Amino acid sequence: STSIIHLNDNQFSGKFPPVLDGALIDELDLSNNQFVGIIPPSIGKLNSLHKLSLQNNRFSGEIPAEMFGLNQLQTLNISNNNLNDGIPAKIGQCKSLIIIDLSQLQTLNISNNNLNNGIPAEI
Repeated sequence: STSIIHLNDNQFSGKFPPVLDGALIDELDLSNNQFVGIIPPSIGKLNSLHKLSLQNNRFSGEIPAEMFGLNQLQTLNISNNNLNDGIPAKIGQCKSLIIIDLSQLQTLNISNNNLNNGIPAEI
């Protein structure tokens, strides 16, 4: 069965909601809220995730490398946050990235952040 969690376009705040290990979630949309803090490495345990929308929040810190181990991920939007420290080199190992012809990432939007180390050559 398909599990879709859409909490977008609210005034939710605080840290990233706890993620259940290995939860069967196909879509997670937390966009257009006021979430703060890091995107936790546990995001990488959502193995069935196809769409992850975290844009227009106030997430900060590094983009967790675990995010790029999501083999089913097709759409990722993390734009308009306060993310920094660049894009993890592990993005080049992501089996879901169509851009490196390994699978099916359709959209990668990382605009309007403070990524200061550029885009890894692995891409």
